[in-house]
Amino acid sequence: MSVRISALIWNSNRPCSMEKLALLALGDWADDDGRCCFTASELASKVRLGPGEVQAVLRALEADGTLRPIHGAPGWHQIAVDRLGSRTIGNEVEP
Repeated sequence: MSVRISALIWNSNRPCSMEKLALLALGDWADDDGRCCFTASELASKVRLGPGEVQAVLRALEADGTLRPIHGAPGWHQIAVDRLGSRTIGNEVEP
C-alpha cells in the first residue's frame, strides 16, 4: 500500500465517486510509483461493484489516461500520478 498514492487520490477532484472508489482500492495495491497488480474480479470484490460496473470504471480511467496497462506484464497497471492533480492550500501547492 502506498500512502503517497492514496493521499493523492483522496485529494484528487474525481467527479465520479465510483472512479474515486476504484482508485482508492488500486492505491491499496500500488507502490509509491503508482504501479499495481490486480484483476477486474479482485477489484469488483474489493469495492463491492458488479463486474460490468468495474469494467466501465476501468474503461473510463483508461480513456482519460489515469490508468494504463503495463504492456508485457499481465495484470499490472500504472496509475498516472500526474493525472491525479494537486490542490492549493493557502499559497502553497500540495502534490
